Amino acid sequence: MTLFYQKNYSNYSHAPFKLIFKILESHAAHSSKPSKAEQEKLIQLANDTHALHDRMATTEDTDELHIVYQVFQLCLSALKKWSTVVDVPFGAPKFEAMSIFNIVTAFVGFDGESTG
Repeated sequence: MTLFYQKNYSNYSHAPFKLIFKILESHAAHSSKPSKAEQEKLIQLANDTHALHDRMATTEDTDELHIVYQVFQLCLSALKKWSTVVDVPFGAPKFEAMSIFNIVTAFVGFDGESTG
């Protein structure tokens, strides 16, 4: 039994249908599957973005909320592009080997401590 999506659509005579099939075929030919490491980074970025979203829901401090929201938007933008590179407006700092959520949480936690 052949499923609908497994049929060969090149035999169809409808011009618009052929055009759509060719566009999809071309798009599929140019797309590439990310490597296993890239997939794991994307999953971690998605988890960090979700954690930042949860943090926004529980944060009452407006300064903290602003920082978390900005980082959330940057992570979301990277995910929309299927990229693990987060484009930041202030350059490319060398982060420690920890998640973005943990970095923001550590920064916000440190912000409340006194230095003297």
